[in-house]
Amino acid sequence: MSSNIFKKHPKLATFILSVTIFAITISILSFILKLDILQDQEGSEKYSIADKIKYSVRCHNRRYIKLRENRPFKNELMFPSAKYETLEHKEYLIRTDKDGIIEPAFVHKNPNLQMFL
Repeated sequence: MSSNIFKKHPKLATFILSVTIFAITISILSFILKLDILQDQEGSEKYSIADKIKYSVRCHNRRYIKLRENRPFKNELMFPSAKYETLEHKEYLIRTDKDGIIEPAFVHKNPNLQMFL
């Protein structure tokens, strides 16, 4: 049946095929751009190519502080980078709530002071 469509309406069939291939290509490219595959340094959070492009366009690569939000419901073990010499080089559990805000650690049962940063 498909060969009949190509014979009867070759331009229409070619157009439909081209649009389908274009849509699939855009979908795959969009998926790849959104993958968290880039990392500034070992131990830091990964980010996507799309994030890097947005940063370049918005800030023209002239900002000195790169602020990034955490993903909601993050629950990962992470190592601090080597530049933090005062931290013990071990895995730390990072958990975030539904808004991506880091949840408190509650290391002490009755702390004298709690801080939110």
